[in-house]
Amino acid sequence: MATTEARWNLREREIASRYFGQCERRQMGNEAIGREIGCSSPLVSQLRAQTYTGRVGLYIAAMVRAMERSEARDRYRTTEIKFTRTSVAERVIGALRLVHVRGDVGVIIGPTGVGKTCAAREYASEQPDTIYLIGGPNASPKSVLNLIATEVGLSWCGPQFDLRNALCRRLSGTGRLLILDEADFVSETTVQHLRIIQDESRIGLAILGTEAYLGRLRGRRSPTLNQFLGRVGLEVHVGECSDADLGMIADGYNLDGAALAVLFKGAQGQARRAVKALANARAMSNNGMSAAVLVEAFEQLPKLL
Repeated sequence: MATTEARWNLREREIASRYFGQCERRQMGNEAIGREIGCSSPLVSQLRAQTYTGRVGLYIAAMVRAMERSEARDRYRTTEIKFTRTSVAERVIGALRLVHVRGDVGVIIGPTGVGKTCAAREYASEQPDTIYLIGGPNASPKSVLNLIATEVGLSWCGPQFDLRNALCRRLSGTGRLLILDEADFVSETTVQHLRIIQDESRIGLAILGTEAYLGRLRGRRSPTLNQFLGRVGLEVHVGECSDADLGMIADGYNLDGAALAVLFKGAQGQARRAVKALANARAMSNNGMSAAVLVEAFEQLPKLL
C-alpha cells in the first residue's frame, strides 16, 4: 500500500478522478478509454481505482491531453450552426416531397454549397422511409446497388442483374423515396439502373447535382439517355443563396449592418461558406462578431475559383 501511495500524488489523483468522471458523462467503456490513452482495458480498471503502480505519470499526461481535446471539441460544437430553412432549402424540400408523394423521378440542380445536401438530409431525417445515398467518386453501379441493398436489409452476393431485380421486388409498394446526392460523379449506367428500379417499383427517385453534371450527361448525346430524361417528372433548378437567405443563417448572431455586409460579400452566394465563416468568427471572438472579425474569418477560408 505504501508503494501505491508513493506513486499517486494528490495532483494525479485529482486528474484521474476528473478524467474518469468525464468518461462517464461521455458513456465510454474501458475499451474506448484504453484506445484514447493508449493502454489495455485491464490497466484502465487499475487506473480508475488508482491502484496502478507503474508509470502513472505517462497515463496521467495522456488523460490531460484527452481532456483538453474533449473540451476543445465541446467548444467547437458550440460554433456549429443548426439547419436553416432558407428559400433554397424550401425549394429542395418541396421538390423532394412532391417526387416522394408522386412516386416520380426528380432532378434537383444547383450550384455547390447552396444547401442542397443539408436540405436533402433534413428531409430524410423527417421522413424515415427515405433512402439517402451519396454518389461521389467511384460510385459504380455495383457499389450503389449494394448500398441500396444494405439500406433495405437485403443480403445479396449474386450477379448484379439479379440484385437489381431483387431490389425492385423489395421496394415495390413501399412508397419510399430514394435520394442520390453528389450525382456529378455518377455514370449514366448507374443512373439507368436507378431508373429501372424506380420504373419497376414505383418509388420516388430524386437525383441531386450541379448544372455541369446535367450538361455533361446531355453533352454525351447517348442514344439511351432519353430513357432516363423522358421519365423525369420534375426538374428543379435552384440558384445561389440570396442576401435574405444568408441573413436567416446569421440570425441570432446579432450582426450589425457592417458585419452583415461582410457576410454577404464573403459568402459569394454559398450557404456553406457563410456557415464556415460564422463558425470561425465565433471561435475567434467571445465579444460578438464585428465586421473585422468576419473579415478575418473569411480570410481563413480558401478563395473560390
